[in-house]
Amino acid sequence: MPYLTKNSVKFLMKCCLLMASVTAQISHADNGYVVNEVSEGIFFHEGVHEDANEENQGKIANVGFIIGNDCIAVIDTGGSYLEGKSLL
Repeated sequence: MPYLTKNSVKFLMKCCLLMASVTAQISHADNGYVVNEVSEGIFFHEGVHEDANEENQGKIANVGFIIGNDCIAVIDTGGSYLEGKSLL
């Protein structure tokens, strides 16, 4: 079991390092929710650095997802219901 944990930590560290080298941005036209592709099939949204409030709709979490061959793994759905809905 520690082997899986060690690999998981390594994977997450690589994802964090890749965030610095953003290669693409995708913006959903309806809500302006910006998602960055940091590597092929790996995406993230950087939340705002403030407390959740009505103005930011609770979109304060760093959200990520990985698109695989058969499914999509969501790392975090966000800081609020509205942020999770925006991710869709």
